[in-house]
Amino acid sequence: MRFQAAIPSPRRKGAFIGNESLNCHWLVLLKCLYYYTYSQRGFRAMAAESETRERAGALATPDTAARQAVMALCAAATGAELDAALAAVGYAGPMEARVQELRRPETGLVMVRGRAGGDGRRFNLGEATVTRAAVRIEGGATGFSYLLGRDAARARQAAVLDALWQSASHRSAVEAALRPVAARREAERARQARQAAATRVDFFTMVRGED
Repeated sequence: MRFQAAIPSPRRKGAFIGNESLNCHWLVLLKCLYYYTYSQRGFRAMAAESETRERAGALATPDTAARQAVMALCAAATGAELDAALAAVGYAGPMEARVQELRRPETGLVMVRGRAGGDGRRFNLGEATVTRAAVRIEGGATGFSYLLGRDAARARQAAVLDALWQSASHRSAVEAALRPVAARREAERARQARQAAATRVDFFTMVRGED
């Protein structure tokens, strides 16, 4: 695609700069104008959506919060840990006859958002690869999973555990099977906190006494 800009040349009155001699500063300016226009349209909508989700999270029931915690553990678990959890619940080995795939594991991109500044204003940090899956188990319970990466097998296993947790007969067994994952994550957080504390610098103000 060719780009032809009609910008008056500073070298000769009435002349125009073509594609070959377009100054890079003008390209930067055009890009800034484009992204500024896009941000004005999109950021307000994203902020409103985030506020709606936060209000919905504030009204979440205890069961919803507990399910979110289980789904987070499944997303952070390794393949071996998920295999062990399924074996503890009684779903080891092939599950084709007991599990129906509502959505085959598929991989896509999601926008990761962060916070910056003293007011915690949101900004788009970048895109991350995510794999999701949806299954239905015996009894009609439906499970979903979203996890970072491209591991389809892990996504399917996590969705099965989410569905099993919704069954009253399997809930306590699923929670017990995921306790090692929770302990590992807590140990990792503690190790990261110790590493961060080792690099902390304490600033103090020296006051000159006049007495």
